[in-house]
Amino acid sequence: MRVSDFLSAYGHAGTIDLGGGFALLEDDVPGGSVIVATALVDTGARGYASPVTVDARLDADALDWIAASGLAPDRRLCSLDQVHGSVCKAADDAQPVADASAQTLARLVGTDAVWTRSPDDVLIVRTADCAAIWLVDPEHGHLAMVHAGWRGAAAGIVRNTIDALVGERAHADFLVAAVGPHIGPCCFEVGPEVARLFADIDGAISPGSSLTAPRARSDSMALNLSAVLVEQLRSAGLAAGAIHVATACTRCFQTEGGAAALHSYRRNGSGGPLMGSIGFLER
Repeated sequence: MRVSDFLSAYGHAGTIDLGGGFALLEDDVPGGSVIVATALVDTGARGYASPVTVDARLDADALDWIAASGLAPDRRLCSLDQVHGSVCKAADDAQPVADASAQTLARLVGTDAVWTRSPDDVLIVRTADCAAIWLVDPEHGHLAMVHAGWRGAAAGIVRNTIDALVGERAHADFLVAAVGPHIGPCCFEVGPEVARLFADIDGAISPGSSLTAPRARSDSMALNLSAVLVEQLRSAGLAAGAIHVATACTRCFQTEGGAAALHSYRRNGSGGPLMGSIGFLER
C-alpha cells in the first residue's frame, strides 16, 4: 500500500514519507513517533521500526520501546545476535533469556534472519545503514525478518531466508517483501574490493564521483544496496510488484527542520544507536 493510500484510509496527518511503502508517523503511538511499513497492510503481518529518538541496540531498550508504544502486547520478542552473515533460523529455535520485563525474550546466536508462523512471536532486527527486510507469505502465514548489508547480501542471506521459508511450505511467488530504510547510493562509499562483488548487478555500482557524502578514499565507488537486494529478491522468485523498497537514505535523510531522521553508522560511527525493526503476524 502506498503511503498516500494509507493516509487516506487511516487519516493521519503528521507523516514523513520514507518512500517504498514506509512512513514516519510523528507522535502516533503512546511512546512517541513510529516508522510504519505500510507496504504490509492487508498481508496479515505488521511491520514497525523505532524512530531516531530511540536506541534499540539493547534488548532491554527494545522491550521498553515496544511496551511504551503498545504496538505488540503479549508477545515474545525474538532477538538476534547479528554477525553480517548468511544464517536464517526459526524463531522456535531461540533460547529463552531471563528478563524482568513483562514481555518474554528469546535470542538466536550468530543469526541474521529469523522466520515464524506464530502470531505470538515478535521478530526484531537492528540496523543503522543496513536494511531490514520483512518477508511475508499472506496465503500460508509465514513471516521472516532479515538483516541485510553488503556483507550479508554477498553471503546470500536473502536467498537463504527465502529457501528456509519455501522449505517450510511458503511459496516464493506469494511472498511480499518490504525493504526498510537503509543507506543510499548517494552515501554508500565502498572500495573496489566490495564493488566487484556486485558488478554483475545492473545499477548496483556507480563511479565514486556520484557520491554526495565526503569520500574517504580516491578509488572508491558508490554501492546501490537497493538494486542489489531487489535483484536478489527477484532471482529468488519474488514478483517485481511484490517488492517494496524505502528510498530514504539513513545517512542523509532529514526532517523539514534539518534534523537527522534515521540512525546511521556512517554518520554516527561505531557503537552508535540502532534502529529496531519489528514484525509480527496478526492474530
